[in-house]
Amino acid sequence: MIEVEQVVKYGEMGLYCFPIHSVVNGVCTCGRTDCRRAGKHPRDVAYKSKASNDAAKIRKLFRPYSLTNAGFIAGRKSDIFVVDVDGEEGQKSLAELEAKHSPLPMTRTVTSGRGYHLWFKYPSTGTVRPGREIAHKVDVRGEGDAVMLPGSIHVNGKVYAVKDESVAIATAPGWLLDKVTREDVTGAIPEGKRSRTVYKEACALFRAGQTREQVCQLIHALNSSRCNPPLPDEKINAILEKVEQEFDPDFVKKEIERPARLPWFKLSAEEVLTSMDGQSLTDYELGQRIRLLSTAWINGGKLTSDIDALARIAHASDVEAFKANWKRILYGFRPCGKKELINEGMAAEHGGLQVIIGKRREAAHIAQVRKAKKHADSLWASLPTEGRAA
Repeated sequence: MIEVEQVVKYGEMGLYCFPIHSVVNGVCTCGRTDCRRAGKHPRDVAYKSKASNDAAKIRKLFRPYSLTNAGFIAGRKSDIFVVDVDGEEGQKSLAELEAKHSPLPMTRTVTSGRGYHLWFKYPSTGTVRPGREIAHKVDVRGEGDAVMLPGSIHVNGKVYAVKDESVAIATAPGWLLDKVTREDVTGAIPEGKRSRTVYKEACALFRAGQTREQVCQLIHALNSSRCNPPLPDEKINAILEKVEQEFDPDFVKKEIERPARLPWFKLSAEEVLTSMDGQSLTDYELGQRIRLLSTAWINGGKLTSDIDALARIAHASDVEAFKANWKRILYGFRPCGKKELINEGMAAEHGGLQVIIGKRREAAHIAQVRKAKKHADSLWASLPTEGRAA
C-alpha cells in the first residue's frame, strides 16, 4: 500500500491527490465482493473537490486509512495528462500510431496492472478531453480524470511503479495533442474543426434559451473573430438552419414526460413466505405468478383479463389447471374495465417512481440550462465589442 509521505511527495510536484480504495486478499476495501472497479475507485464521492497538493491537507485526507491506494486529478491544475496503454493490444495500437505520425518522446512512465501510463505536460492552450480513446486499448486521462499514483496496488497484485525516476515529464507532440484536445472558447478554431464547433455552439445556445436572432448574431460574430479562416456566411447560415430544424422546443417536455423503463420490481419475501395467499401456491403456481407480476410491472401494474393470454404469459404447461386456479395465482389483482386487471399497490409504486424520475429529469434539465446559459454568457463576454450588439 502507498505511504502517505509518498503521496505528499507527489503533492509537492503539484499533483492534486486523494485516497482510493485498495485491495486486500483480492477484494476491494469498499466491501463489495462483486466490485467492478476493485482498488480503483475513490473513497470519497467528493474526491474532486477535496483533492489537494498541500502536504497538511493530504495528510489529513489519508489519516483515516492505514491501507489505501492513491490517485491524482489529471488536468490543468495538476498540469499533467496521461496516456493509458492497456496490455499488449494497447502497445500494438500505440506502435501503429507512432509509425503513422512520429515516435513519442521519452517521458515519465508508470507501469500499471496490465500495461503502463505515459505522463505528459498539460498543454498551455486547449483542454484535454477526459476519457478519450485514441486507439484500441489506448485511452487518454484528461481534464478531471482520476489516475492511479505509483505505489498503489492493482487487483492482480502488481504495484504501480515509476520505471525511471530520472526521466522528466515530457511535452506531448503536436499529433497527439491534435487527437486529445478541444479548443477553449477563447481560442482560435482551425480548419477541420470550424463547422463542428459552430454547430455545437449553436446547439448549446438554443438549449440555453437564446432567441434565433441572438444565436444568429453570436454565431456570426464567433465565426468572424475565432474561425481561422472564417467560414463563408452561406455555410454559417446553413448550419444555423439545420440546428433550428433539429431543435424542437417541445423535445425537453417530451423527454421529461416520457415513461421510464423500469426493469425491476420489489418481490416481498414476507408475502411469499408467510402470507396465506402466498403459502397456498404450489411451486409451479409461484413461478407463474412471478412471470405474471413481471409483466404487470412493465405495464404499470396492469394485466390483460384474457385468460388464454395470461396462460401464455405464465408459460402454463397445464392450461386447464391454470384456468381453474388463475384467480388464486393472481391474488391482489382486481378487474379494471372490461379487458384489464390491476394490482393497485404495484400501479401506485410504478407511478410514484415515474414521478420521481420525471422530477430528476426536470432538475437535470434545469441544471443543464443553467450551465448552457453560463457558457453563453462567457461566449458573449469573450467576443470583441464589434461582434456584439450595442
